[in-house]
Amino acid sequence: MSAVDWSAFDHHAPEWMADPGATYAQARSRCPVAHSDQHGGFWLITRYTDVDAVARDWMRFSSASGIAIPTALDTRVVPQEADPPQHTEVRDQIAPWFSPGAVADMEPVVRALAGELLGRCAGTPGFDIALDYSTPLASLTMLRLLGFSERAEPSLQRDIDLLLRSRHDPEGLQAAGERFGATVFGEIAARRAEGVGAGHDLLDRVLGMTVGGSPIDDALAISVAMSLIFAGLETSASSIATSAYELALRPELRRRLIDEPGLLPSAVEELLRFTSPVECIGRTVTDDTVLDDQALAAGERVLVAYGSANRDPTIFTEPDNLVLDRPNNRHLAFGAGIHRCLGRHLARMELRVGLEELLRRFPRYEITEPVVWGYGENRGVRSLPTL
Repeated sequence: MSAVDWSAFDHHAPEWMADPGATYAQARSRCPVAHSDQHGGFWLITRYTDVDAVARDWMRFSSASGIAIPTALDTRVVPQEADPPQHTEVRDQIAPWFSPGAVADMEPVVRALAGELLGRCAGTPGFDIALDYSTPLASLTMLRLLGFSERAEPSLQRDIDLLLRSRHDPEGLQAAGERFGATVFGEIAARRAEGVGAGHDLLDRVLGMTVGGSPIDDALAISVAMSLIFAGLETSASSIATSAYELALRPELRRRLIDEPGLLPSAVEELLRFTSPVECIGRTVTDDTVLDDQALAAGERVLVAYGSANRDPTIFTEPDNLVLDRPNNRHLAFGAGIHRCLGRHLARMELRVGLEELLRRFPRYEITEPVVWGYGENRGVRSLPTL
């Protein structure tokens, strides 16, 4: 295997991320903390034990300076891009909306949305599983939870897509960010004008929060709302579409899921490990430290590669195989530590219900080209056309 020029590594570039398995494997074995010169410079962390340690150590590896490399927005999204005490205070006040019980209450809504969307797909020859199903399912689920009007969904999804895909287009990135922020601000301003904030939906709960002993201001409310929209839309949509893609490549596993529906909870965990919809995430070093014999200086950025950790052969047997009934699946698809994904129960439910309904309605779906992938911190299928 030829040596890799790690200085050129770019998680937004398809030449690196279309099939990153071999690259990650070489990094884990030869250069587990590798330096890239791209996007201002960052260290790529690839071994499971290192990824887990960095994700848990918020004091030395902070999220407060941003979790995207390069930074996508001028404003932080909280609680993801915050550390204690602000992180804890905000997260604790919205956590009840993502509890197992609250997610169970949402399941009939998600299942009904899935059925409605697939009903439309049934009348559309060559429908796209990502564009026509998983993306609107994830969008409508989160917007329904927040209480946004469905009329806002198309513009929000368009700008989110641009924000996630336009890192090499600064003008497009800025324009999308301004439109996105304006849409969210408009909804918040309307709620404020109506005196809403009692908590009948998640956005009202956000507007009714107290942070630092004072009522939440509009800037922080926008930040929290944006964080929930980003987290809820992109990753869930990607996990459903990418899982559908992987199952289409393995018809025997797809058939097994149909014949053994009780296997689905285990399969969901394995699909999350195998596809890792959050491929990587950024942190900032706060104090000079050493990781895996590599010195890291305060102020340097690190890119924590969950996708690599989830294929680490020291943790997972046959890590490059999709094993639907894999036991003791300690994947890091949702991260670790205080920043572990707040919406993980919702994400699991959306993936399970999304696949259940897809396989029930279209048990023999076939995919065709072109399959379009998205790269960056979130890696997954963005377009999955069917025959």
